[in-house]
Amino acid sequence: MSIEVWKMRPEVTINVAQSLNGYISGKGGKRVSISNAEDAARVDTLRAESDAILVGANTVILDNPTLRVRNLPAARQPIRVVLDSKFRIKPGSSIFEDGHEVIIFTSRSTDHGFGKSVKIIREDDLGIANILARLHDTGIRKVLVEGGSNVISQFVETGLFDRFFVFIGNIILPAGSTPLFQGKTAASLSFEFVSTLGDGILIKLFKH
Repeated sequence: MSIEVWKMRPEVTINVAQSLNGYISGKGGKRVSISNAEDAARVDTLRAESDAILVGANTVILDNPTLRVRNLPAARQPIRVVLDSKFRIKPGSSIFEDGHEVIIFTSRSTDHGFGKSVKIIREDDLGIANILARLHDTGIRKVLVEGGSNVISQFVETGLFDRFFVFIGNIILPAGSTPLFQGKTAASLSFEFVSTLGDGILIKLFKH
């Protein structure tokens, strides 16, 4: 990673909730409730502090999240950013419901018809470094990465992040569920703190 790329990227926070045995969703990516009320409030604050929330297409398709700040009425809503190389997400997805800005990165040419609040950026290079550079060019300075496992793995593998929150819920999911990390992810992180949060555990890590 060049010094130039490092300087021209937003600050990146990764946030994820996992089961006691390291899974973030059920079989086939089925949504599972892992966070508790205390963690949901913490995530709301993280979202309110961010310029953008970034997820992969599978998270939108399988979880259908709104990615909005829910319980802080005065907070601004962050831009939603979706990495969707094959342009698979549909106009009926929940991220489009409130009319706030959505940016979709894709390698496909498309006449999308999603409306004025949706910006399509066609890129042949969908690597994390290039995505962050493009977001920086649009004025985004703080990005919150919320999933899924493939996207999080790419950020960790490239080292293009600043802090990493992991909430561990008090549940165990069956074998065959979706693990937090995919592929050949390898990294060495440092612990900043570990604390209880309701009936779960919150870990904050950062890069060496």
